[in-house]
Amino acid sequence: MAHINSTALANYKGTYAPRNAFTNPSYDRLDVRITQEIPAFRDHKFIFYLDLLNVMNMLDDEDGRVFEYGYNNSRQIIVSGVDGDGKFLISGVDDDDNLYLQDGDGQSRWQVQMGLKYRF
Repeated sequence: MAHINSTALANYKGTYAPRNAFTNPSYDRLDVRITQEIPAFRDHKFIFYLDLLNVMNMLDDEDGRVFEYGYNNSRQIIVSGVDGDGKFLISGVDDDDNLYLQDGDGQSRWQVQMGLKYRF
């Protein structure tokens, strides 16, 4: 019960927690774009741009990282079965909150992009 009372599960003791009652941890991310227009002939121009994505992670490896719970895998109470009356047999508490670093598409890493556009 100490584990349940130390989390938001305390609000749902004796019942089920509703769907979407909890969210993933928040994170901070800062993206910066620097642009420079370079005149060309007539009204045409070149636009050079530099994008710095997830600057927080560029400055400190511990910032700007995205942690998420595994979809439908969060298991805080370890149930070892059901007794004859249909009650769950709880054998312990899983202290691992199943958070993992989400980085499959680079969202937890810093990136630099640059490009050149021609506008006419």
